[in-house]
Amino acid sequence: MDANPWGRVDEHGTVSVREGEQWREVGQYPDASPDEALAYFQRKYADLEGQVRLLEQRSRAGASANDVQKAARHLRESVVGANAVGDLEALLTRLDALGAKLEELSAEQKAEAEQQTQAAIADREAIVAEAEALAARDPKQVQWKQASAELDALFQRWQTAQKDGPRIPKSAGDALWKRFREARQTVEQGRRAFFSELDSQHKDARTRKQALVERAQALAPKGADGIPAYRSLLDEWKAAGRAGRKVDDALWAEFKAAGDVLFQAKSEANAAVEGEQGENLAAKRAILEEAQPLLQV
Repeated sequence: MDANPWGRVDEHGTVSVREGEQWREVGQYPDASPDEALAYFQRKYADLEGQVRLLEQRSRAGASANDVQKAARHLRESVVGANAVGDLEALLTRLDALGAKLEELSAEQKAEAEQQTQAAIADREAIVAEAEALAARDPKQVQWKQASAELDALFQRWQTAQKDGPRIPKSAGDALWKRFREARQTVEQGRRAFFSELDSQHKDARTRKQALVERAQALAPKGADGIPAYRSLLDEWKAAGRAGRKVDDALWAEFKAAGDVLFQAKSEANAAVEGEQGENLAAKRAILEEAQPLLQV
């Protein structure tokens, strides 16, 4: 019996599908009516058609052309000689048309991927160049806190590019990373050397200033007579260099306190002299008053 243009069921329950002008047996569906047997093989066709439609949708959505091509080739093998009832020739035609589009799409995606790869390489090159520029600075002129922050930012850019950006050839990536790593090492070595030298300078200045504090404190018994020596020590203090902010502040407080002792002694001595001179002035004025009548005689 004829069921539809693409399938039929004979009196023995055998289901066939029409391919061109020929009919090909696709199987039987035991213990079922002809309509049920035909519907079973039509569902198989519907499943194949759904897979073709899905590949067409993936292609339009911009999926990887290579992945879709592989799936299309595999599906075509399933469609050819499939035990299904429907227009199998139409499915093959759609798959062939899809394959032609995928060839073009693959070429486009390959060119786009190459552009993205070159852009990613250029971005990594820029990161490396900035890191190498940091490494090439004169260590004595570098603001190390700022330089470290800049280098950390460059490292974050590198990690983001590696994680979220397009993949680049391993040879190019390894070469760029080697340059970046060497630049980081150079900056880090310069930073360590700078702060090591600075720490040494601070220690030397601290030692010198501690000695100056002790010498200034030793002048206390001399009182005001120790001020010239203290002023000489103050000149040495200015030339001693920096010992670090906190240490400098603490040592300066001790050094200044030693000087305050001397200047306080001078103030007290001056006050005593001024008192004595005031008494002498009063006595001399009294003598002048007594001598006044004699001057008149």
